[in-house]
Amino acid sequence: MKIRLLFLFFIFISKNVFSQQYKFNYYVRSKIENTSIKYIQVEDNFLNSNEKSYFAKINDAYEKGFREITVFDYKREVIHFFRIKNTDNIFESKNYAYYYSAYLIIDNTERDKLSKLIYRQNDISSDSGVKKVTIEKYKKAASQKPQLTITAEMKRSKGDLRNLAIMFLMSTPLPYINFEAQDNTYISHADMKINKADITLDSEIQEEGNLELVVHPDEIKLPKEKPGPVKDTIENILKGIKK
Repeated sequence: MKIRLLFLFFIFISKNVFSQQYKFNYYVRSKIENTSIKYIQVEDNFLNSNEKSYFAKINDAYEKGFREITVFDYKREVIHFFRIKNTDNIFESKNYAYYYSAYLIIDNTERDKLSKLIYRQNDISSDSGVKKVTIEKYKKAASQKPQLTITAEMKRSKGDLRNLAIMFLMSTPLPYINFEAQDNTYISHADMKINKADITLDSEIQEEGNLELVVHPDEIKLPKEKPGPVKDTIENILKGIKK
């Protein structure tokens, strides 16, 4: 009996150790606009203010009555898809059902380059709960000249949510955005000019709560084979075209 109980206890512990858990406490909506070509993109996201290795995107329904939640996990290099039927309470975990998964392929050379980037915030003024700043992007910590400068307005939050806006403005994955110092704020408005294009961003916290999504190891649905490096995949495509 003791052996059986020990075995069951081990199984219970193992499932908890290897289960992939994702906790979110902010629901943020962002609008990104390229005024030069009159392009507008609206993004809804779940964030964990204490964890930058993953985030979730809220997609519109493919079927009536459903919405799809996509979790991007850069640490485990996987993407998980969930469906939600009842959107009355978007932070109610029981409303979500795991659907399937995919591999998140990250180019190692690009990852190393992005990891060296540094963002430096310079506070200008603060009035009525809104802080005006400039954010400078540097190639590496030792760099003296910024690659570009973002003008931004920030509002207080319970965690540091600035990475989300930078992810959209710089097209850089969330975990590879490094600020020199922490600031429990989110970027509510930003302007920048890049490659002769005028980019603006507006973000607002829609809701705060506690959402936990769990994927157990015995239910993960991944492709049988993990794709190779991005470079190899592109080369194989080009070879196929030449043939």
